[in-house]
Formats: sequence, C-alpha cells, structure tokens
Amino acid sequence: MVEDFIDSLERLHERVEDENRAAIGPYTGRQLMMMAALATYENPPTLGEFADRLRCSYQNVRVLVSLLEDHGCTLAQQDPNDGRRLRIVLTDEGRELTSRVKKHLDGVQARYAEAIPEEDMTAFVRVVDAILEEDGYIMTFEL
Repeated sequence: MVEDFIDSLERLHERVEDENRAAIGPYTGRQLMMMAALATYENPPTLGEFADRLRCSYQNVRVLVSLLEDHGCTLAQQDPNDGRRLRIVLTDEGRELTSRVKKHLDGVQARYAEAIPEEDMTAFVRVVDAILEEDGYIMTFEL
C-alpha cells in the first residue's frame, strides 16, 4: 500500500507539472510561484528580502531570477540607493505571464472545488501536512 501511495503522489506531481506546462509554458512550479509572489510587491524587493519571503537562500533566488531573465520575465537591477543590493523587477512579459498563471490557477481551483468533496480535501491536507512535518518524516497521523 505504501508503494501505491508513493506512486500516486508521483503521478499527481507529474500531472500538475504537465497541466501547468501545457497551459503556461516551460516554467517550473517554483518559477511560477516566484513570479506570483513578486507580483504582490508594490516596490521591487531586494534579493535578500525576496529570499526571506520564499524561505530559500539568496543564491537560489539569484539562480531563479537569472533563469527568468533569460525568458524576459524578470530583471535584477542595482538598487539606486545602495549599489551593493540587487532589486528584482517583474517585466511587462512577466506581469502578463503572472496574469495567465492566475487565470489558469483560478480555473484549477474551480475544477477541484466542484469535483472533490471538502472532507476529501481536508483528509488530503492532513496527509500532506503529516508527511511534511519534521523534515519529511511522518511523526503523527490521524484521519
């Protein structure tokens, strides 16, 4: 049963990635999450501020920004007040992509809300939370 459970999680991950790529393009989930989070800022954040928000390293954010710069979605620009700092700017193309992502995710949410009973969603969230608890090991689990 554990093998079936793990297989189901892997198939779910692949399905979500396939659907996202078909609807949005060749972006990873992490890149799309980054752009969605970036779109919420009124003023461009520094790489450090943004790394804190995403709960990842400065270097990881720098790599993501660089990859998205290659697609024309972001720019890393020197802070005009402190040349040692880089600020992340969402380009017009990045804003358009973020809008497409929002539309796609709104549709996914509506589809899931219609097809999956709330009690099943609640159970799924409990399972995922239990897996994620304590560095990926299931410490406690109750249905």
